[in-house]
Amino acid sequence: MEPELIAGIEPRGAPGRRTSVWLVGTAFALFGLVFGVWQVALPDLQRTLDLSGGALGRALTAGFLASFPVALLGGRLSDRWGERRLIAVGAMLMALAFGGLMVVRSYGALLLLLFIFFGASGAYDVGITAAALANEHAGGQGRLAYYHAAFSAASGAGALLGGGLVALGVPYLYLYGGLAVALGVLTVPALRLGAGPAAASTPTAASSETAASAPALGLGVWRLPGLAALAGIAALAYLTEGALEDWMAIYLRGPLGLSPAVGAVGLGVIHGSLLLGRLATGRLSHRLDRRRLMTGGGLLTVLGMGLALATAWPPLVLAGLAVTGVALAGLAPTAFTLGGNRAPAHMGEVSAALTTVGYLGFLIGPVVIGGLSDSIGLRAALSTLILAGALIITLSALVREPRAPAAGR
Repeated sequence: MEPELIAGIEPRGAPGRRTSVWLVGTAFALFGLVFGVWQVALPDLQRTLDLSGGALGRALTAGFLASFPVALLGGRLSDRWGERRLIAVGAMLMALAFGGLMVVRSYGALLLLLFIFFGASGAYDVGITAAALANEHAGGQGRLAYYHAAFSAASGAGALLGGGLVALGVPYLYLYGGLAVALGVLTVPALRLGAGPAAASTPTAASSETAASAPALGLGVWRLPGLAALAGIAALAYLTEGALEDWMAIYLRGPLGLSPAVGAVGLGVIHGSLLLGRLATGRLSHRLDRRRLMTGGGLLTVLGMGLALATAWPPLVLAGLAVTGVALAGLAPTAFTLGGNRAPAHMGEVSAALTTVGYLGFLIGPVVIGGLSDSIGLRAALSTLILAGALIITLSALVREPRAPAAGR
């Protein structure tokens, strides 16, 4: 048994439950498409229901909070049912929610549908992440970063496609209908197809039974060596990413007084550098020490944000954002990979723990920046992201990469 694992938790079963690479990649890309289109169509939904900004914000927050308990439950269900079933259930429920959004007319109904949508998305996220971790554990190093790159690329494509269609006069409700159909179609291969060809040599039936019979870790998942530090790194990375996506265009056009075009380019630089950074992480992760990779990501976050906030000259600001995006790109995938290595028979619970804490980063980051900006100004508020980078460096020092088992064992 690897020394990094808790006694009694053995790496049994995970390879046998490995979902095919193409199915996991498709599921990640579809998830990105869903959120890209969702964000673009949200203003139209707000106008249709005649909601104030505060009412919409409360509804979104309430729905988002529903994803936390569902994600934690989804981790146990993933280990018991298998990742593919959890992906299928999450996709079907999201499809149901989008179908409901096409006909929703009341605030109460909207709240119910958002509970379903965000709860299902939390379960789906746990399922695809657990499947990706199982693939990585079976020998596909770097795949999780590629999957995250697929999410980023599809999210950007979804935003451009959805925004373009709405601009051409296509009713936004049709976008919801298209997403419902796509999610429904995904459930067919998710339920029917088994592991890919690379997994053919593994004892799938026996492994699945072993994984299903393994006792749940519950809160004991946090006793896994270094998992709390890895969760903190993921949360800080997501916090920084979410804050940049929500506030950087406002910063560029507000305090810096730059043009709307520069604001749009700034967001494009952030998304583009995240995509390129994740592709690079996938290619380099098997060559580099992953703890050093996370330390370097934290250091580059400090330097990139420092450069972006130290000047008002657009080329340097954009260069700083590019460095920050590349730095952030590999942090969460690397943290998830190292977390999954600590308990391969409990990929679902590990995925749920890391996903839940990561969601907290996404949830509180924009709120914290907004609150601080009211009292100390937006530039000073965004400087807290430099502190986030420093904390990532500190937490990376607490993580050790598991040693590979000796030959013949």
